[in-house]
Amino acid sequence: METLPNCFKDSCDHEAAYFSESHDVYLCKKHRKNKYEDAIPIKKEETVDRNIAILQQASDVLSSFIKKGRNKDVIEEAKLLIEQFTKDTDEIQVDFCKAKESNQLYEIGKVQKRMDEVRELLDTQSVFIKLISRWFWYSMKKTIIAKFPSMSTEKFSETQSTCSKKSKKRRKESNSSARSTESKSKGKSQKKKVKKESKFKQEKEDMTQHANDRVKRKCEELGGYGDRTGSQTSQDGVEERPLVTLQSGAKYLGQWNIEKNTKQGKGIQVWPDGSMYEGYWDYSKANGLGRLIHADGEVYEGEWLDDKAHGRGIYIHLDGSRYEGEWYKDTKHGHGIETLPDGSRYEGHYKRGSKTGRGTFKWPDGRSYTGEFLDDNIHGEGTYEWPDGRRYDGQWENNKMHGIGIFTWKDGRKYEGEYINDQKEGNGTFTWPDGRKYIGDWHFGKQHGVGAYVTSKRKERKGEWDSGKRIKPIEKIEEQS
Repeated sequence: METLPNCFKDSCDHEAAYFSESHDVYLCKKHRKNKYEDAIPIKKEETVDRNIAILQQASDVLSSFIKKGRNKDVIEEAKLLIEQFTKDTDEIQVDFCKAKESNQLYEIGKVQKRMDEVRELLDTQSVFIKLISRWFWYSMKKTIIAKFPSMSTEKFSETQSTCSKKSKKRRKESNSSARSTESKSKGKSQKKKVKKESKFKQEKEDMTQHANDRVKRKCEELGGYGDRTGSQTSQDGVEERPLVTLQSGAKYLGQWNIEKNTKQGKGIQVWPDGSMYEGYWDYSKANGLGRLIHADGEVYEGEWLDDKAHGRGIYIHLDGSRYEGEWYKDTKHGHGIETLPDGSRYEGHYKRGSKTGRGTFKWPDGRSYTGEFLDDNIHGEGTYEWPDGRRYDGQWENNKMHGIGIFTWKDGRKYEGEYINDQKEGNGTFTWPDGRKYIGDWHFGKQHGVGAYVTSKRKERKGEWDSGKRIKPIEKIEEQS
């Protein structure tokens, strides 16, 4: 209990008095149809000093309410108004004018009304400050009990208890009503959402009927694309429209830009040949995520830019081959993975639709190549391995060993030298597991020309060879197999 301030002593015959104040504060969400959709009690009951303006008390309440994670923007605006209300009239007028210039509050014509509400708040026991924002209302109810020396302590306690009970009852009724209203509102909202999704699902199924048989079968095989990307979402300036037939004969169901009358947002389109696109649009072109099923049944699913595959996506061919990776203006470009019907697999770089750059190609029989490609061919530096242990490291040209390279066998044999069109050609060295060597010229994969034969005991003998056979006796030499 605090002593009644001097400013109130005139109305109390200058008697020394005590007072107790009980008040409820609510921040209420306004609904378009209902006056209140939700009421949140943000302060229950407290004994306060009357010389502090009630609005200042509410300001403190709102400050503590912000810390609880409520709508900060709205409450900050409410707090701003409250702080303005607690100032002198002249200061309020100036501050409201400044606020108007900075577009923080409402029109200057409403300032006087708000100032009147301030005076009413300071003079009455119950007041509503409306339209703090478009969607929120601020409400406060208060009760003041004054105890004078002539009032007994028991009588004052009884009066205070009665007011406290009334306050609690009022809060209970308000909260109960708010919960009931909120529950009904959520129920209606959920029903509308389910009804809307059900309607869209049915319309989508109807759209599929306009596609050809191949596309229908492919849709059944792949499942609904919209089921994975989610339901349609509303945007500013965008509305959903029923099925329309375009000038080209294509049928479109989905969202439109209201102002420009162009396809924008999510939609489904079926062309006269039966091909079908489902996904996102912008300026009446496929943009964003989407799936196109061609009339022949081939499928592209992924990112689009202006009606072209652009970004990351997956393409499935009729024969079962599949590409997953990066695209640029309808061509494979960047890193990607391609699998073929026979089980072959390539992972690496693409350029303008073909394998170009570094990559790895694996065959179903166990063969593999890792290295450089050019226009879908093995070309450049790379390593080719066979399942029987053979291996070639070196230069390639158009899928053939061409240039300098090293060929090794599982049993230890080794050739190091020049290749042309997959055959040893030029100068090279062949080494046997027991240490013997041939160092010299090669032609069409055989020793041909001048060469030197080194025995296992490291004795070197020079000679001349023709098509893998000696033409001058040196010593019997095993032919390369």
